[in-house]
Amino acid sequence: MRPVSLYAVPILLAVAVMFPCLAGWRVLGGADLAGLWYPLMEFARNSFVRDVVVPFWLPSIFGGIPFEESMVPSLYYPTDLLGWLTAIKPPAFYAWDVALHLALAGVGTALLAQAAGAGRPAAVFGGSAYMLSGYFVGVVKSGTLVFVRAAGLYPWILLALWRALEKPTAGRWLAVSALLALLPLTNSFQPLVYLGMFLPLMVLLMAQPGRRLVSL
Repeated sequence: MRPVSLYAVPILLAVAVMFPCLAGWRVLGGADLAGLWYPLMEFARNSFVRDVVVPFWLPSIFGGIPFEESMVPSLYYPTDLLGWLTAIKPPAFYAWDVALHLALAGVGTALLAQAAGAGRPAAVFGGSAYMLSGYFVGVVKSGTLVFVRAAGLYPWILLALWRALEKPTAGRWLAVSALLALLPLTNSFQPLVYLGMFLPLMVLLMAQPGRRLVSL
């Protein structure tokens, strides 16, 4: 197997795990999906695509709530924006969304492991193990997809910070900032708190004395 093709392994595994849902044979369940995400996506999709309006009121959740306040800030998460502006049905959208973030988790962890010195096969195995871990299985089955998105972004944030600390440039720090800005949009704030404690420690452990953290 060619070295680059090894990184396709986590992607194929993500598609294989989610294939029954991607094929339309099953739908993801869980209280959050059934009572919150599915009706929200259906309402938003109908409003944007069919009626071409931005609604003020969301009548189908909690007896009615303001639309902008319903899922802010995930209202502006990139995949949600894509889902609301297309005709894809909510079960299919969330199935592909989970598959995407599983693949991101696996590939990102593999790249992070390789940056830390692991061989490519071992790195890919570690990334695959992360994306198929009990944590991911638990949050997917329970329908708490905000944690799937956040966990998919974790390794990319750490990898971007690793690269920025190895060779500080404005562009690399911009990449770190962009990835960190995505995390609150997942609507998953516990991981944001955890990273708020871990990332400064990572900077202190990796930064070399006398090295500038930004090079222009």
